[in-house]
Amino acid sequence: MYVTRADLRGVTNFLHGYDAAAGRHAKPVLDGFAEWLRANYVGRHNSFGWPGYVQEIALPGQDFGVDRTPKQEKHVLDTLFALLDKFLAEQETAT
Repeated sequence: MYVTRADLRGVTNFLHGYDAAAGRHAKPVLDGFAEWLRANYVGRHNSFGWPGYVQEIALPGQDFGVDRTPKQEKHVLDTLFALLDKFLAEQETAT
């Protein structure tokens, strides 16, 4: 994957674009991802959607608007891709 920014914001923008394109040709990939994260990991709503949930899971207690160190950013992205893999695997077995 190529993104202009190797951080949560850049990857989020890429995934939103990919999801929109997938929705035009099939089923959106991220359909239900935020709800799945909330139900399985977070338990409460936030106003930042699934990127906020991912950060909350990866870095509990850190405010969403606070700059992350490169090490924290890598951990957040690793967490995102692990959660996304798990979500997609569950979606695949459910159908």
